[in-house]
Amino acid sequence: MITLPLLSDLHVVGLKPTELQQLLIEKLRPFVTEPQVTVVVQGIRSRKVYLVGNVIKQGAYNLDGGETVLQLLAACGGLGTFAKADSILRFTHGEQEAGPHPIPV
Repeated sequence: MITLPLLSDLHVVGLKPTELQQLLIEKLRPFVTEPQVTVVVQGIRSRKVYLVGNVIKQGAYNLDGGETVLQLLAACGGLGTFAKADSILRFTHGEQEAGPHPIPV
């Protein structure tokens, strides 16, 4: 949701920047003769990775882009005492990638 003067709350989840631009132009037409709108994406916070298993702090972690598996493991506090670093599995969209993916410790 975004809130703008004149327009109140707008549901914008799932819209592409160009779609949001057109929506805003349409909504502003009753108030502005020729609305000009620019939409700039400053960041994406919807991409997540889930670390489960024998890690210090299991949970969802935001992906800002380009993080390695090692960086993500560091963010969760590292591997647990009984973790097998040579048996780490990666899944993309629910499908297991070829692996395992050994992590240099």
